[in-house]
Amino acid sequence: MATQVTGAGGTTTSFSNTPQAKDDTFLYSEDATGILILNVLANDLGGAAKTLYSIDDTISASTATKTYAPADLLTKDITYSSSNDSAGAAGTTDTSQLGAKIWIASDGTIHYSTASIDGLLQSLAAGQVLVDYVTYAIQLGNGTLSWATAAIQFTGTNDKPDIHLVTTDSAAASLTETNSPLTASGTLTVNDADVSDTVSASVTSVSLGGTTGGLNSAAVINMLTVSPASLSANPGETHNLTWTFNSTPQAFDFLAAGETLTLTYTITADDGHGGSDSQLVTVTIHGTNDSAVIGGVSTDDVTEDNGADGIVAGNLTADGLLTITDVDAGEANFTTQAATAGSNGYGTFTLAADGSWTYTADNTQAAIQQLGAGDTITDSFTAVSSDGSDSQLVTVTIHGTNDSAVIGGVSTDDVTEDNGADGIVAGNLTADGLLTITDVDAGEANFTTQAATAGSNGYGTFTLAADGSWTYTADNTQAAIQQLGAGDTITDSFTAVSSDGSDSQLVTVTIHGTNDSAVI
Repeated sequence: MATQVTGAGGTTTSFSNTPQAKDDTFLYSEDATGILILNVLANDLGGAAKTLYSIDDTISASTATKTYAPADLLTKDITYSSSNDSAGAAGTTDTSQLGAKIWIASDGTIHYSTASIDGLLQSLAAGQVLVDYVTYAIQLGNGTLSWATAAIQFTGTNDKPDIHLVTTDSAAASLTETNSPLTASGTLTVNDADVSDTVSASVTSVSLGGTTGGLNSAAVINMLTVSPASLSANPGETHNLTWTFNSTPQAFDFLAAGETLTLTYTITADDGHGGSDSQLVTVTIHGTNDSAVIGGVSTDDVTEDNGADGIVAGNLTADGLLTITDVDAGEANFTTQAATAGSNGYGTFTLAADGSWTYTADNTQAAIQQLGAGDTITDSFTAVSSDGSDSQLVTVTIHGTNDSAVIGGVSTDDVTEDNGADGIVAGNLTADGLLTITDVDAGEANFTTQAATAGSNGYGTFTLAADGSWTYTADNTQAAIQQLGAGDTITDSFTAVSSDGSDSQLVTVTIHGTNDSAVI
């Protein structure tokens, strides 16, 4: 290109009439960041004597002369060492059309820094083209200038999205099992330098750690969701992806105290052009001690001298089986007990982990033997679940039986006609005695009272008090007695019965005759 431009003060600076500088095109991808070396002299004419004189952004300071030559190229630019780009970047005031810093290096090239336009470059989508321009002037050996334009063309590549955490974002939740579904939420930041891309977000996998309770990935993957499913993800956006954890209907109540379940989800951002990035979100669930539920057989009955299972080695025995359920894994069992004294001390209990229990009591002990028919006593112990969350009182009822009374004492007496054992009382022969009675059944060592009970032969009547004292009364004048001669005897008797009916005693009075005087 050739023209003449008149500078200040009437000075004329000459451009060559025959263009020596040739336009250039330099091709790069968007990732060609840093310092680019533009060898603009390589295709220029003018021989070895030409030098790179000045550079500019293609926009002339003088609009009137722009048609011919940028007036900004008339001033020679500073040359910087080709081995010290930091000095050039810091010292230059020249920029490209898009604003990239440019300077002339000592090796005759233009150094082009992408630092200030890197964001613009990275925003290019795959195949998208961005062109920047620089004008430059060369000085020929005769001192004249020739100018041309260098096009720097950047072609976009696919930048993968970036999913990450900033400031208040979170990628973890710590929850405690409550026997109800659990929820949690947080945000992530997704950015994609390619501003024309739409990024999709989804939960792509989950892994389980700790106590899983039989759960697998299929059972828990849908508990975590992300929103929105697609987003622009432009640079500078933050907290633009929300994750939500909802375990409904799962309550994770199989976790015992001290146990944990860790769910590690992978959230993937995909730009649809082969670029993707992932972020882990971890949900940790801590177990608590859920209450056990105890059922089954918690009572039994035994009978004195018999037992629920008979008498075993002199002992009454009983047994049963408790059941237990517990949602906490491995805790559906009992704390074992061996030879635990019953609450009232009559016997001892054992309890196995599976809930089977036994009871043993010495049948001969007084507390049991003194029980009468219809009497009961109880003995009990408390079965406790292994985690201590539930308990059950187990009670054995011991039923009494009617133990036989033992009657002793005086069961006979003698009276003599016209005399009596105790003499004649109001015309009656009288006799008496005292029976004894023992009975291990409490309150049953006594007799069934009798009043005016006719003797077995009808000569007289008997009375019997509860304490065993008995009396006999017979009319001395009755013919059956008066007709007795010396050496003759008759008897009268009745049966004394213990109050519980378990024993009886025949009481007999013998009436002896005398020699009555004849009447002449």
